[in-house]
Amino acid sequence: MNIPFLIRNLPIEKRDKYYILKYKNEIKKIKNQNYILNQDIKFYKSIFKNHFNSVVYNLRIKYKNGERVWIDKLKFNPYEYNDYDEDEELKEWTKPIKCER
Repeated sequence: MNIPFLIRNLPIEKRDKYYILKYKNEIKKIKNQNYILNQDIKFYKSIFKNHFNSVVYNLRIKYKNGERVWIDKLKFNPYEYNDYDEDEELKEWTKPIKCER
């Protein structure tokens, strides 16, 4: 007789091991997601510590050596351009502004 594979047909010892392995993997995934979300929260809260005099809509997220950093586009120093990862918006900020008449 062929008995279909069902968890309930397994002996209790094997059933418990199956569930333990299944839930351990889920717990690892959830812990990883939780860590990533906590890092995001810390990063977004850092606005108020580092740029308390800046207007939020002037702040941009840029990467410095692979890490996210807040930059105020009005207070950006073009001499620090090489410290940051290459970006189209940063290139635009370093170009001189043309006067309109």
